[in-house]
Parts: sequence; structure tokens; C-alpha cells
Amino acid sequence: MRLAELTQSQFSDYLGDAFRIEGELEACLNLQLIEATHLSSGRHTKSNGQRPEPFALVFQGPQTSPLDQATYQLQHEHLGELPVFLVPIDQDEEGVYYEAIFN
Repeated sequence: MRLAELTQSQFSDYLGDAFRIEGELEACLNLQLIEATHLSSGRHTKSNGQRPEPFALVFQGPQTSPLDQATYQLQHEHLGELPVFLVPIDQDEEGVYYEAIFN
């Protein structure tokens, strides 16, 4: 699946699911998808005039293995492997939270 074709509703179907990261330097890590939110669209269009609305995803990961801001290969059993730029946005006693913006 092409990254530009993904929509918020596709990810909403997988809220609560684990997305796996298998990095060369990091140990394998599972992030749980906890939010999939529409963003204000502005003027986003492709050449054919159709562009999915921009959206944000929020993932929760363990406190014990925080990730740096970077692009990671997320793996999901139904969506496949996706290169996603993750930004750490918060941390609490339940874990570290990461955001990915799709526009």
C-alpha cells in the first residue's frame, strides 16, 4: 500500500492494534495505535484533484525504550510495512507517546 493513499479511516479500523518496529540498532518494539484524528485540510490536492484529508496518529510505547524523532518502518499485519516519521510528544507513567502526521 502506498503511503499517500492511506486515510484516517483506514487507521481507525486498527485502533488498539500493535505496530511493530524492528530496527537495526533498537530491539524489536511494539507501539499501540491509540488515536487517529482528522486535521484541518487547507488546500491539499493531488494532480487529479483528489487527496485524502490530512490526519494525525498517536502511538503509545513503553517507557523503557523511548525512541528518538526519526523515520521508522512500522509493521502491521493488515497494512504491511510503512515508513513513518515519529515524533515523541509526551510521556507519563503509562508510556511514551509518539505522533505521526500524514498530509
